[in-house]
Amino acid sequence: MDDGIFVKIDEYRNVLDTIRAVKSKIQDAKDNIQKIKNLKDKEDAELATWSAKLSAIEDKIGQMDNSLVKPSM
Repeated sequence: MDDGIFVKIDEYRNVLDTIRAVKSKIQDAKDNIQKIKNLKDKEDAELATWSAKLSAIEDKIGQMDNSLVKPSM
């Protein structure tokens, strides 16, 4: 005796369509995560550049301050 599971063709197609839709949404989510990661990487690089420039300015101000407070003779 065969104990197979019988599913109506329409229901089977609906299940396949649902699975395809879910897979598509998962791919969309992965794509969006990658886009967000790329934007974050660009933002991090920009912040690092700004931080380096601020440090350079801070060093120059410190040198100027030292020159004015302790003039060389």
